[in-house]
Amino acid sequence: MPRKIKSLALKSSLNAKVKENNFIVLDTFKTETCKTKEAAKIFSNLKVNSGKGSARILLLLDKIDGNLKLSLDNLDFLSFNLAKDTHAYEVLAAQKLLITKDALSILTKRIKG
Repeated sequence: MPRKIKSLALKSSLNAKVKENNFIVLDTFKTETCKTKEAAKIFSNLKVNSGKGSARILLLLDKIDGNLKLSLDNLDFLSFNLAKDTHAYEVLAAQKLLITKDALSILTKRIKG
């Protein structure tokens, strides 16, 4: 598939999330320890996770360190990826999209070209 079409599909899927009010920009996303419970608490404080059977959430980050990966891996409602590696299907499959400011700038540069 041509690169321009892939970029346009990603842009359209991001626009759809914004229009649905399912696009949330965070300053940063860090956990102090590599505890899944701590990461789950962050999502409940953001009111994007309401427990079992909750919405699928996609978290886009600029970089993923080891502790963060360990704390996010066991959350069944969450998938996470680097902003530079995400694609349109991943964005459309998620019900909510969380992205950090740094990841948003990376994604914006990637879409522009």
